[in-house]
Amino acid sequence: MNRDEENFYAARGQWLDYLATRRDFTHGDFRVAYFIASKINPRDESMWWGVKTIAEALGVGVGTVTAAIKRLDKARLLVITKMQHGSHRYQMRMPLDPEGDAYYAMPAKRKKTGGRKPRVSKTEIR
Repeated sequence: MNRDEENFYAARGQWLDYLATRRDFTHGDFRVAYFIASKINPRDESMWWGVKTIAEALGVGVGTVTAAIKRLDKARLLVITKMQHGSHRYQMRMPLDPEGDAYYAMPAKRKKTGGRKPRVSKTEIR
């Protein structure tokens, strides 16, 4: 194993450790990220598997894989390159702030709606 491959495996371990501590990802997101990271070729540092193939290998739906990839991309932890023949290439992106400051800067998942309107009983209507 050459020096570049050793560095790749160390970086992949750090990336997975970072993902495991993020509270904004689901277990399914982590499974998809782990699968992608485990299939990345250390020589070109990319993975070419299709979404359907990933879903079949993990035993989950295509929607689960697609949603996880979108969340990883939105968090800037995955680089996705669309190739000419329609497939995608996935690469890990190391976080810029491994302490997790980006997590606290991320917007909330849902907007606050103000809660439920107060209920009025039939006796109060008269």
